[in-house]
Amino acid sequence: MVISVNLVKIALEAREYTENIKEREMYFFNKLNEILDIAHEGLQYRAERLLNVKASVSPVLYGDSTVGAYGATGYSLHPDETVGHLFTNHRASVSLGFVGLHETILALYNEKMFKNIEMVQKGKNIMQVLKSATESWKRDSTWAYSVYATPAENLMNKFIEPDRKRFGIIEGINDKNWYTNSTHLDVQQKADGFEKLDFESNFSSYSPGGVTSMVDVSSLKQNPIALEPLWNYCYEYTNVPYMSINIREDVCFECGHVGEFVPEAEGYTCPCCGNKDHNRMQVVRRISGYLSILSDRQVNKSKKAEIDARVIHY
Repeated sequence: MVISVNLVKIALEAREYTENIKEREMYFFNKLNEILDIAHEGLQYRAERLLNVKASVSPVLYGDSTVGAYGATGYSLHPDETVGHLFTNHRASVSLGFVGLHETILALYNEKMFKNIEMVQKGKNIMQVLKSATESWKRDSTWAYSVYATPAENLMNKFIEPDRKRFGIIEGINDKNWYTNSTHLDVQQKADGFEKLDFESNFSSYSPGGVTSMVDVSSLKQNPIALEPLWNYCYEYTNVPYMSINIREDVCFECGHVGEFVPEAEGYTCPCCGNKDHNRMQVVRRISGYLSILSDRQVNKSKKAEIDARVIHY
């Protein structure tokens, strides 16, 4: 279970409050701590609701001792037995999520983090507050609280639209249709794959509840061995725990073209024959930690805009 914090909104409130950078920073951290208290209460409520849930709600997970069947959790509970004890004593994550560290720093300090050591440290300071909060909650509880780098699929619409109504359109922050996924590099930032991994590696250790890094590459089917330097670099020189490589090879079932399709407002177009029929194509993109056929699965407009804006890194 997860509750995600809109870091950008807090930063925009601080920006609205004062033009003084130090005062903005003080306002931001004071407000963040207030929000974290609320998030903690929400997570406690959601976690404690599990205590009285019975195994019969999901025999696949909890098994069924009446027929000797074990579930995915490794237990064989009676259908009327409660399941809460399986998740206490720090055996299951209760996650604090967040989005938009990139926009947060830009809103607070009017600078980007990429290739900016001072701003990277500012980002780390924010992440340390989140991590310290969850570590404190964990020490005082039987629940395994942790920071989770929210992929921000549906949250992209839910967070940015209310912020636009309240604060207006602010260049570089909410003038796009999305907030950047957790601690990721801005998807429009031109950088090679090694630079992207270096940047995101700065923040990986602050999200023990889950974090990913993605590198977008052009088709390498003529030279697949070119991927090895990326893998080796990630393994040997960064602390990124989960890396994915996104290769854009869409397929047109009309003309047989294989390659990246042209993004449109409502879908995609084959650059070879102009095919726009989503039933006659396969367009695959990574949503967060998984690949999805976008020609079959519609994502919200904010997530699609973010996907379409991603630059090639390698």
